[in-house]
Amino acid sequence: MTLTASQQKVQDAYQNIFGRDASFGTLGGADYWTDQIDNNSLSDSELNRILTASAEGQSVTTDAAGNKTSWLGGVNPNVGTGHSSNVGTWADHFKDGGVFG
Repeated sequence: MTLTASQQKVQDAYQNIFGRDASFGTLGGADYWTDQIDNNSLSDSELNRILTASAEGQSVTTDAAGNKTSWLGGVNPNVGTGHSSNVGTWADHFKDGGVFG
């Protein structure tokens, strides 16, 4: 697939931040960011800031060889979604400061 200039910016950001290819042609994700660049003047630096601060961006680890890995969408596949955030128990999600509070 030949990428547009905006898609290439998104692809480069995904590679640099997440260590993986962007997924075009799916709901959300890379197509959303391409649209933001094309239609809402999203800058390269703002795209990088947002992706780095995302749940997936926060899950990135880099090994000694410089290879990056991340949890797709920031969700740890080894635990239930109720434990994927830094909140104590599932009920804490509903307290002030929790995901839904």
